[in-house]
Amino acid sequence: GDAWWISADSQATSRVLVSGYNTVYPSTNGGQSFASRITVPGGNGCYVGGAFWDGNTIFVGTNAGVFAS
Repeated sequence: GDAWWISADSQATSRVLVSGYNTVYPSTNGGQSFASRITVPGGNGCYVGGAFWDGNTIFVGTNAGVFAS
């Protein structure tokens, strides 16, 4: 599918986030695989405002609220 947004951790570039239409996919190996995902409810798409990387915790701001890992 399409990639609508991407962000990489500036402290560990092997950690990236990619979003599609309604899902955010995290990767811990530079995008070689995506083990889990966050699906934004509502069917209106996933609009990502940004990500804040705080050590092992990632905060992602979307149109459905803020998600934390």
